[in-house]
Amino acid sequence: MPKHRSLALKKFISAVNPDLVERYFVTRVPKAQLPTYFVGMGMQYEYVKHLLEALPTASNGRFGAS
Repeated sequence: MPKHRSLALKKFISAVNPDLVERYFVTRVPKAQLPTYFVGMGMQYEYVKHLLEALPTASNGRFGAS
């Protein structure tokens, strides 16, 4: 699939409802890897970027690897 030329994480996060982004993380990331204060934090770009960088990923790109 070709890379979309104008879609970036910052644009995506600011365009999507923050509740949907939060729900994505809650359903996809093991609870043990989420910060205890995660729910209700608001999904601002810098926070999401930090969270994505901190989470380990498996070789298949899924969260939850150790």
